This record gives sequence, structure tokens and C-alpha cells, in this order.
Amino acid sequence: MPVHAVGPGDDVDAAYRTMRRSAVRRLPVLDEGRLVGVVALDDLLMDVSRRLSELLGAVSWCVLAEPPGGQMPRAG
Repeated sequence: MPVHAVGPGDDVDAAYRTMRRSAVRRLPVLDEGRLVGVVALDDLLMDVSRRLSELLGAVSWCVLAEPPGGQMPRAG
């Protein structure tokens, strides 16, 4: 059975794609064949959660800046 792994310089997207293709929940991180860490699906979910939080924070500021109901006051 082949070992599916990522390198220390690989980004989160590479880890996600490798996990998805190989249907595993954990990937070894190999540096020149030497184990230097492990990336788990939970690590990727935490990253997604953080990114969504940042995005929703920015979106909520845009929404809060608008008047209630999204209507602009009429010019008098």
C-alpha cells in the first residue's frame, strides 16, 4: 500500500487534495523522507473555520453599515 504524504512546504489545499484523493484522515509530513509532522483532517477543518470566521466578520461589517431593511433614506 502506498504512503500518501505532503511536504513541509505544501499548502493547506495540497493537503486537502491529497486527503481527498487517498481517502485518509491523517497525512504524514515528510521532509526528504523523514517524518517531521502529521496533518489531520481536524487541522484542515480548523483552518476552514478560521477562514470562514474572517470572511463572515468582513461581511457582517458591510451588512451592519447599511440601514435596517436595506433601504436608503430618501433625499429631501
